[in-house]
Amino acid sequence: MKGFLATRSLSAKLFMLFTLLLLGAIVFTSVGMGLAVSVYGLSFEEIAEALSQADSRATAELLRLVQGFATVGTFLVPALVGAYLFSLQPQRFLGLESFAQPPLAALLLIVLISFSGGFLSDALYQLSVSIPWPESWEVVQNYIEASQNQMNARYQSFLDMPNFLVFMRVLLVMALLPAVAEEAFFRGVLQPLLSESMGQTKGVFITAFVFALLHQQPLAFLSIFALGVILGYLRAWSGSLWVSTLAHFMNNGAIVVWVFFTGDDYLTNAGTTEWVYSLGMLVVLVLSLGLFKNYIKPRQL
Repeated sequence: MKGFLATRSLSAKLFMLFTLLLLGAIVFTSVGMGLAVSVYGLSFEEIAEALSQADSRATAELLRLVQGFATVGTFLVPALVGAYLFSLQPQRFLGLESFAQPPLAALLLIVLISFSGGFLSDALYQLSVSIPWPESWEVVQNYIEASQNQMNARYQSFLDMPNFLVFMRVLLVMALLPAVAEEAFFRGVLQPLLSESMGQTKGVFITAFVFALLHQQPLAFLSIFALGVILGYLRAWSGSLWVSTLAHFMNNGAIVVWVFFTGDDYLTNAGTTEWVYSLGMLVVLVLSLGLFKNYIKPRQL
């Protein structure tokens, strides 16, 4: 079965990849909910209702459990199966056989890119929420804002970390698992498939668009899209999935670490960074990306 679909068309491979995504999401979310039924002694209906509310620490634990399984099943499993079907060398196809050299310089630049990229995300979110809507679009605006508020409530519940053990669980579910699983799917499989047929630029931007779209956060679309573009070029320039995964983990993990150790309400303060400071960080981001592109090279592990 290895490489069974290697010679098939791009459309056939994409159809298989997104079919795997849909099946994985259904199966693994169901497994997570089934495990929650066993652990918490609740019915499926009670768990579904609790997850829709996301307003207590007990609900947050349920959410983390189900979300962890859903992330693995929706993105990581389809990526691994897809790479196995699409290539005779699935590890190389995914970008797991290389990192970047010189490694210390690459790590330093990844840290700078992740940190400064966070300020770019905040600035783009601030821009998105400040754009005025036409009066005729009021219904759409209300729907989008309600959806974003619901998502923010879930994140608020997620980020309620009363002790270090909960902090580690949140870091796992909100930072490590998404970084590994989403990068495997988007930059490990989808981007190489698109880049092979359409070229690197289209591959990076279309993958970033799908990446942002599947996050289902309309007001944060530009922020997530920009992150996707940065991660895509890090993957393309280095030839390594480890590089984009590490940058993704740092981006997500920084939020979790900041909230836990400072007690700051990240969601309330998101997008409130001063523009001057954001512009300074944008300069750092552009310089760091330029250095990475010109001086960091692929390195076989």
